[in-house]
Amino acid sequence: MKSLPSRELRNSYQKISEYCHKTHKPICVTLNGCDDLIAMDSESYEHMMDLLALAQQLTSAKEEREVNCTPFVRQYDILKTNGVFLCQKVKQRNDTQENSNSRL
Repeated sequence: MKSLPSRELRNSYQKISEYCHKTHKPICVTLNGCDDLIAMDSESYEHMMDLLALAQQLTSAKEEREVNCTPFVRQYDILKTNGVFLCQKVKQRNDTQENSNSRL
């Protein structure tokens, strides 16, 4: 990331604005030699905020899924399909019975 002192931001705002808009890269503005703030074009900022919101939604969905998946559900490999719980072990047992009945 490019860095520049705050006085350059005051003196060359138009050039810095053009750089940010053309490259879509942020610039670190320093004050007394220390990082002070980040300057970026508004389009890149909005895109970054959209990505952040999406990441937060995905995290919430993952946490909700983990909360709703109780130890009982995990232990017996129960799957949720269209709102109906289906136990894989029962399905396997039914499939085995169907195969043995078809042999007769």
